[in-house]
Amino acid sequence: MNSLVEEARKRGIGVDRINERNLEAIDRYGWALVMVAPSPGDTFAPFAYTVGLSREGGSELIMLGIDHRTAGRILNDIAAIAWNRKTDLDGPLEDILDGGFSLDLRPMNLSEFPRYLGRLLWFHENFGSDPLRMTQVVWPDKLGRYPDDGRLTQEERERAARRQPLLTEHRDGPANST
Repeated sequence: MNSLVEEARKRGIGVDRINERNLEAIDRYGWALVMVAPSPGDTFAPFAYTVGLSREGGSELIMLGIDHRTAGRILNDIAAIAWNRKTDLDGPLEDILDGGFSLDLRPMNLSEFPRYLGRLLWFHENFGSDPLRMTQVVWPDKLGRYPDDGRLTQEERERAARRQPLLTEHRDGPANST
């Protein structure tokens, strides 16, 4: 079986060094991680996402506002579970975070894809087939509250939105209850 890099070259697809590393990781593990950190003066939260899970029909994963080492560990743990089960996971997801906290898994709003997912969109355009789906991994604060938790004060909600923007459609559920 040809590697994805070889396939790209045969098909005349331009591959820069970052995409080449991503394709090599996808060949080896099934997915790659893309980490994006703001430069001084930028106002966006750091984020990380997977590339490659969609190749087998799975949902890709994104996590915002958390350090890259932690985001990478969490995304790799979740991706490995989904990859081994050959199915998407539903939230809340327990036993990933320390302290008994759960992660929530929420479908990402399609309108946000171009803003955040450049490397993934390149991969999907060149190697994807199924409709692209993305799941945001939402993490709680130290009190177990998600950024849209109705128990947060207005100031806490604003701070949470800057730290961990929600890229999901509004939904009703436990995180929104008072």
